[in-house]
Amino acid sequence: MAVMVATSVAAKRGCLVKSASALESSARLRAIVLDKTGTVTEGAPTVQAAACIPEAIQDLVDRFPFPGCNPTPGGQRFLSSIPMTPMGTGNLSMPSHVEALFWWLLQTLESASNHPVAKCIVASLEDAQGLPSL
Repeated sequence: MAVMVATSVAAKRGCLVKSASALESSARLRAIVLDKTGTVTEGAPTVQAAACIPEAIQDLVDRFPFPGCNPTPGGQRFLSSIPMTPMGTGNLSMPSHVEALFWWLLQTLESASNHPVAKCIVASLEDAQGLPSL
């Protein structure tokens, strides 16, 4: 009876309990780790930030032509509302064209997937300005 009541209370608060044994096991938990995608707080994942190694992307810029990699005067500059953190051992600055290639590659690769996180990444980049269309 207690499990049924607890399951009902959890459901009213938006928590789905998979089974009675899962509920009983949760009594022994000491910590809960949640992701930061917004799935819990917003009901859908969102991209909050990203990290990139600029040297790796710059290598791609040097090897392959990419629309917008060499911005021309008066050309559209890449703009995104998603914060980007440069990582790596070298220069930790991130030129706009390198960031644009990173996001374009990620969007292109994820657009072929039906996974919820892939859909979230593609949707997050729909409003970014200066990326070539898929």
